[in-house]
Amino acid sequence: MGVALVGCALIAVASGGGRSPAPNLVPLVLARGYVAGVAGGNFGVSLRAGQLFHATVNQHDLDLAVCLYTPKGALAAAVDAFEYGSESISHVAEIDGVYRIEVVPVDLTSRGAFEIVLDAVRLPVPDDDARIKAEQLSTQMKRSQNSTKPGEAGQGLQSGRGALQQIGRAHV
Repeated sequence: MGVALVGCALIAVASGGGRSPAPNLVPLVLARGYVAGVAGGNFGVSLRAGQLFHATVNQHDLDLAVCLYTPKGALAAAVDAFEYGSESISHVAEIDGVYRIEVVPVDLTSRGAFEIVLDAVRLPVPDDDARIKAEQLSTQMKRSQNSTKPGEAGQGLQSGRGALQQIGRAHV
């Protein structure tokens, strides 16, 4: 399980299952949040099937995972590619409804502020596939770099090269 998925899974387990309930959501346009322990931010964005969602989280000095849940509560996407700076998450909606974005600290003792910005809700273009793949590969690279298992560091380097190739294709 990836580092981002671990953060998302902690919330799901704490709430009693693999699906995470939809708490009161802050509509996502430009939002600021504060991380205090396991409590992160919950934001909502309304999507139609086939629309691309893209948001950026400015982590500042925190290490945060960003989790996207479908209207039914299933985990749709998760990223945790960088220890600080910006995290980017993109997803093409499969069903209509309000999707929940959850920002969770990777280190449960973390405290601090972050911002999340909705960059796009639109129909996808061909470059978006490369952006989504680059986000996934970057998360895999971080997980591999932090692993103590033999051979996973090489996989991290390979994921990093793949992410750079995808970013070049996406023109992001």
